[in-house]
Amino acid sequence: LPTASAPSAASLPVGHLIGYVASGGSVDVVSVDPATGQRTVLVSASELPRLFRGAGLAVDGNGDLIFSGRYYPGGATVASAIYRYDPNADSLSLITGAIADPRDLDLFSNGQIVVQSGVQNGPFVIDALSGQQIVTLYDPTVGGSVWLGVNRRTDAVYVEKTVQQLVYSLGPASLTFDASVVGATFRPTDIATDASGRLFIGSEALNGPPQVIRYDPLTQDWIVFSVGGLLGQVRSLQFANDGALLASVFIADTGATQIVRIDPATGTQSIVAPGFSSAYFAVVPVPEPPVAALSLIWILIVTAARRVAGPRPTPLA
Repeated sequence: LPTASAPSAASLPVGHLIGYVASGGSVDVVSVDPATGQRTVLVSASELPRLFRGAGLAVDGNGDLIFSGRYYPGGATVASAIYRYDPNADSLSLITGAIADPRDLDLFSNGQIVVQSGVQNGPFVIDALSGQQIVTLYDPTVGGSVWLGVNRRTDAVYVEKTVQQLVYSLGPASLTFDASVVGATFRPTDIATDASGRLFIGSEALNGPPQVIRYDPLTQDWIVFSVGGLLGQVRSLQFANDGALLASVFIADTGATQIVRIDPATGTQSIVAPGFSSAYFAVVPVPEPPVAALSLIWILIVTAARRVAGPRPTPLA
């Protein structure tokens, strides 16, 4: 794929995929145009610690990229980091190194980071500015996990227990979904939520059909949303801005990964782009207008409505 050496714009391009590509024993953090496949290096391996292994990524409301990973500063020593990349300043800064072996991460509606750990019972909520740990969402009945998903409308956090075939909600409302009803080989991985709050759950089934199911927490109904075809072991799930579901899948026969697009209406699968070096990726969302802009839009709508309606009639004496 063609590669550009630096961002061509001050902000991350809407709709681009962000992930990791192996580079000299470490990784580059890259942006991929799903239409052309062109890669743009955002953060080069030379800017990251030695033998950095990238994990969860998310784009916040300011358009900054938050990403995590572990690295090996020397010998068998393992260190961890959660970074912020500001595309406007083209700058990289450390948020915290206190979460051991950070894995999947997502953001709450207020921008706080919720991150899972591969060796500690989490997930953990981190202040995105100070890097301070705010709270541990660990539920002893759930135990540790790797994948998580956040509904940014309700701030509900969903985590998986792959071996036990369970998906839990850590709030605000409790939920336990026993995925064994899907089949004995279904092993839940990442979880994504759509605008209506339905859960899309991938499977890393090693001896069964690769698939994604859709589960409605309100009705407790589930369906097989997509199965077989281009799907391999489903890892990370993200929604594109047009509502399509994107899945990072691992193809065991070849050892390759790819990003598969699943049409929300027809279920048709297509390859968006070759996969990244890591299963983790993010989609650059459409930026939300600031509160001041929303207020101005509302004023303009009300003013226009009054003009169309005309002057108010004079009350009769």
